[in-house]
Order: sequence, then structure tokens, then C-alpha cells
Amino acid sequence: MNEKRQPTTSEVQLNTRTAVGVFEDLEQAKAAAGRLEQADYRDAISIVSPRGKPVDEGAEETRATSGGLSGAAAGAIFGGLALAAIAIAVPGVGTIIAGGPLVAGLAGAFGGASAGGLVGSFVGLGITTEHAKRYEQAVRHGHTVVTVDTAGRPEADTACDLLRGSGASEVASYEPML
Repeated sequence: MNEKRQPTTSEVQLNTRTAVGVFEDLEQAKAAAGRLEQADYRDAISIVSPRGKPVDEGAEETRATSGGLSGAAAGAIFGGLALAAIAIAVPGVGTIIAGGPLVAGLAGAFGGASAGGLVGSFVGLGITTEHAKRYEQAVRHGHTVVTVDTAGRPEADTACDLLRGSGASEVASYEPML
């Protein structure tokens, strides 16, 4: 018999990678997400972007309410992309908008008043702490971060090429840390 053995959940998770791109603005990131959707990454795309002006304030100075955006507001922000979105106050960063799989991590982190929620959410995708801090800094300074969960290196390489081709200033991919 030449039956192909199905990989276990652990094996599938070990082969996954997260591709990340940093964009100057939300419009560039939305265009990239549109290209990623066309390449069949639809359910794997997350976007994190500042809402309003970039901030350089400490955690004690960040005061905003968080909550889900209406469908109309999410559609307006993400230009019709198929992303669930929330607006949430991140200590030291300000109010951000986020859409995609990353939303669950952010909502959980800030629902429990967890410190380092944005960094922790990036780390939860397999991104190193050092790079997660850089991505949080990018959002703090007005940039938009797009992440794409992929099934492995070839898919991550394709996603990185799409991010780079869409104008990302920084592109990388990460495998989950054990």
C-alpha cells in the first residue's frame, strides 16, 4: 500500500511560518492585503495600524476606550477586505485598528489588561520578541504591519514576495518557536 500518511497537528504547526511586512501607510497595506487575498491567503491576513496620529506617550498617558468596530466602520477602514476588525487602546502606543487572526490575541490580551499585548500578540505568531518590539515601534510611529500565516517556507516566500512587491519597507518570515 502506498497510502500517504497525514501529518499530525503538531507537525503541521511546526511547518507553519508567519510572513510580515511593514508599510508606510494603511493604503499600501490594504493594497498588499488585496493582492494576498487574490493569492488565496484570505483567512490568514492580519493588519495592525495606528488609528489617528502616531503617539510618543507613556502607558499612563494612553487613555481610549476599546471595542469592536461596526461592520460598516471595519469595511471603511479596510476597504472591503474580508477582515474582522477592532479598535483598541494599547498602552504606550495609542489606539490601533487591527483585523484578521491577530484580533483574537489582541482582544484577549487587552481584555485581561495584559502588559505588552501588542508585542505578545506578535510573539504568539512565532515572531521573535526582538522583532515583535520593532513592529510595535513601527505601529507607534505611524506605520502599518501586515502578517500572513502560511503553511510553510514556500508559501511564506510567496507571501514575502507579494508584500515586498506591494511596497513593504521591511519584510521577513518566522517559524514558530519551540
